[in-house]
Amino acid sequence: MTILSWLIVVLAFLTMLRFIFDGIIVPSLRMHYRFQLFAMRDELRSMLTDERFAIPADVFRASQSQINTAVSSMDNFHLSLLYQSYQAFKADPELSRQAESHRALIKSFENESFVSLQKRFSHISVAVLLTNSAGILFWIVPLIAVLLVFTKIKQLTLKTLQLPESRLDSFYGQHRTSAA
Repeated sequence: MTILSWLIVVLAFLTMLRFIFDGIIVPSLRMHYRFQLFAMRDELRSMLTDERFAIPADVFRASQSQINTAVSSMDNFHLSLLYQSYQAFKADPELSRQAESHRALIKSFENESFVSLQKRFSHISVAVLLTNSAGILFWIVPLIAVLLVFTKIKQLTLKTLQLPESRLDSFYGQHRTSAA
């Protein structure tokens, strides 16, 4: 099998893996995370009605809004969205201040159960981001492997060309063509 044939087989295999990952695994994981977020929202709502927690209305609204946003934007939560958010925060300090203000409001309520809920929310958010962005690894990892192989080939080429011509002649055997 030639190198081109191997390359086609490897790319077809990676495409099939990516299809399985993006078409079956990622939607299943998203559904799992979505159900966890719904359960968290229900837990948050029960905290609002339970007098033991005394959760302020503005903290409740900010936290529920955060969970609702995570649920509604779950399919589009990728590294590219994070980069666009970073650019928007950099370009609009007021937007950045508004997001920080909401975050500070949520962090200001120091009930143990609420803090635990926020930590779980944070973990799920990162898990969703990694799940949605993991598909790129199917192309980046092989690209890095090719670049590493190319680097090794370049090093070997330069090292080989440092050998004396007489030593190279012994490698050629009968396949050497004379230089013009």
